[in-house]
Amino acid sequence: MDNTLLTFLQAIEEAGSISSAARKLFVTQPYVSRIIRQAEDRFHVQLINHKNRPITLTLAGTRLLNYLQRSQQLAQEMDSEMSHFAHQQAQGQQLKLAVDPSIAHHWLSLIVQDLIRQNPDLHISVTALAGKAAENSLLNGNIDALLGSPLTNSETQFTLITNQPATLIMPEPIHASDQPSDLSQLEFGHLDGLRLISTADQSFSNGLIMAWLTKHGTHMSDAIKLPTFESAINLAVNGVGVTVAPDILIKRQFKHINAITLPIPLKELSFQVGISCLPRAMERTKPLLPATQSSAKELFDI
Repeated sequence: MDNTLLTFLQAIEEAGSISSAARKLFVTQPYVSRIIRQAEDRFHVQLINHKNRPITLTLAGTRLLNYLQRSQQLAQEMDSEMSHFAHQQAQGQQLKLAVDPSIAHHWLSLIVQDLIRQNPDLHISVTALAGKAAENSLLNGNIDALLGSPLTNSETQFTLITNQPATLIMPEPIHASDQPSDLSQLEFGHLDGLRLISTADQSFSNGLIMAWLTKHGTHMSDAIKLPTFESAINLAVNGVGVTVAPDILIKRQFKHINAITLPIPLKELSFQVGISCLPRAMERTKPLLPATQSSAKELFDI
């Protein structure tokens, strides 16, 4: 009865009359009226306001429609998740993982090795995604989890794995006397005429970097967008522009730097890396947490 009642209430709300709703649904008006009356008897409330023209749902009718819609959505999610579990049992446990391209080069192989070692029967598929594309894939169920910076969508849950210090890289000034030895000596206004180099993923970290620069009175636009931190650092250390990147990547990949590097206090700005997933996918992503934690210890020395 509930599915039929849902359909009838929706049609009445849209059509403004029982007869129009019946015609739209190719059923008779008495049948629609009978289902509505049975529901009113069941809940002891009036669902339709017949005095209005066109007729409308009462407050109780509107609330009941909302509950029925939510119930239908939950039933659909249940069917989808149970089908996923059934597929897992038939195919073996599967994990669809997306990794932020800016960290995939260094971290991905370690994570996959640990996942396979800890879960020999796990089937893994990995894609490189970040920002809005990763968020949409997660919400649409195309991936189970994202390894990278936090997402802005409140429906997702984020488990922090590591919080990495950030470093500002900028070209050396013409006069050595103008070179700041630390961030406290930097005149941020001097950055306004320089190119800002960033990663092109529209990630949470990019937003934090822009907010940090703005807080210090610097108004820079993303003049150059690159796929990875390594490529951004490479341009910055060669004097092309300014970038902010994880300190560990700079120290490990670039031994000789012809640019100014200024560590940023952790309380001001840092790169958060962790696992984002939907609450209903927490069980499926359980194997990922110990694998990322163990590989993070090896990679970041944490």
